[in-house]
Amino acid sequence: MKNVFNQEYSSRLEEVEEDRREIEQVVVEHKDVFIGNAHSVRPRNGEDWHEWRLFVRMRDEDNIEDYIDKVVVKLHPTFTPSTVVLSDPPFEMKRLGWGVFNIKVTLHFKQEYNKKNLHTSHYLCFDGDGDFATHSIEFVRKTFK
Repeated sequence: MKNVFNQEYSSRLEEVEEDRREIEQVVVEHKDVFIGNAHSVRPRNGEDWHEWRLFVRMRDEDNIEDYIDKVVVKLHPTFTPSTVVLSDPPFEMKRLGWGVFNIKVTLHFKQEYNKKNLHTSHYLCFDGDGDFATHSIEFVRKTFK
């Protein structure tokens, strides 16, 4: 068809693309992602150990599964396994330990946002109830009117 009706074919392709641009809408959302930990003291063999929980969350009104595909966590090498993939919400994990360390966290976003992974870290905190950091992230997607 393209070879037989080259001029008409090209013209129609341009019309289709113009129509698509007219009905396409770019949606930009700014969302907060919280990465942190909670902990509680668990005495063990006369020593203070901590049961800690690493979490990746969003605000209650946001469905985290709409934005984040998976979370890859790299723990201290003394943990087995030291790399953990959290594939489904809630994106949380629990461990028992006695010392603090830097946890590497990689967020993998849903493909529709065409976003690079976010590489960050969280320093495990045994003070108070724990600690968290807020990451403000821009999500851009195309929809149709």
